[in-house]
Amino acid sequence: MIDTVKIYTMINKKIYDKICSNSIVKTSYHAATGEIYYNIINDHLERFL
Repeated sequence: MIDTVKIYTMINKKIYDKICSNSIVKTSYHAATGEIYYNIINDHLERFL
């Protein structure tokens, strides 16, 4: 069973920042060390085209 799919694409930093600043971002991290395990960025990409 697959519960997670990673999709990689090449976008520039400006577009990435725009998507992140206007989306829902969920982050998992270790509270004691501050180590980030993952970020999930969720939104409809049509808004940014």
